[in-house]
Amino acid sequence: MNNALESNLKFYLDRCLPRHGFSEVYRYAVFPAGKLFRPAIALAAFKDAGGLENTPREHSIWPFMTALEIHHAYTLVHDDLPAMDDDDMRRERPATHKAFGEWQAILAGDGLAVASFSLLSQMNHPQASFLIKVAAHALGPKGLIHGQALDLSQEMTTSFEKLLLTHELKTARLIQLALLGGHVLAQNDFKTPEYKKAWRLGRAIGVTFQLLDDLGELTDSEISSHEKDVNPWLTRPEDCAKTTIELLQKIDLFAGKHVKIMLKDYFQKTNTKLIAGEKNLQQHILAKDILLPVMTILQRLS
Repeated sequence: MNNALESNLKFYLDRCLPRHGFSEVYRYAVFPAGKLFRPAIALAAFKDAGGLENTPREHSIWPFMTALEIHHAYTLVHDDLPAMDDDDMRRERPATHKAFGEWQAILAGDGLAVASFSLLSQMNHPQASFLIKVAAHALGPKGLIHGQALDLSQEMTTSFEKLLLTHELKTARLIQLALLGGHVLAQNDFKTPEYKKAWRLGRAIGVTFQLLDDLGELTDSEISSHEKDVNPWLTRPEDCAKTTIELLQKIDLFAGKHVKIMLKDYFQKTNTKLIAGEKNLQQHILAKDILLPVMTILQRLS
């Protein structure tokens, strides 16, 4: 299915780009595509809600999924900039600002962010305007952007509640939009209970991903001073474990068949990484008895 996702990503992205050499910067920022997780989980939700397996390219689900991926690409381009996370590498090659320059990366990120909404405007569906409004809320000043502000200002480190809020806004919002959009575009009538369930599921997935990612950082024998300062599993291990278990249980309860299949590979790889690094995890985390329940439920979801 990734071949179809990437093919349609190229098709719809090209419709947004100018016939100019600067388009090379946009394409570099988007391709080669990564795991295409956000469009893939939108498609999984679409199928769980009754969408057809072989949906034609003209269907609204395709520009929607492309919008998700290029908006995600924009966040990565800007995250890598020196003024933000200051990363020189992305997907084992130079980050966009290292390959082309800083102003080029800034403009490319801006262009991709706007292009994502251009694609959303191309949806031909009775609930398209509703979905665009949700996207503007989820990805704008009160959503993803605010999550980035909480992260970069280090406000997220002031309390566990602020940490969870940052993960919800910065990571989960795009996943929530993906799941909601999949459900909306699979049907013509408005189904509020299903939409609320998709929104809650997206939060659980996004926050869980970040907490498990933080836990995975502790599988190395040595961890950086920065990691010691910011990793919540070192300072709030019981809270992290309790929240992770609760969210994994929600995912197990609310995720549909195709979404569970989509998540299975991630949980399997995460569990394998934790098992391989269990000795180091026990060394770094003082509350040693918290790991087994987390790994047990991960095993069940794998």
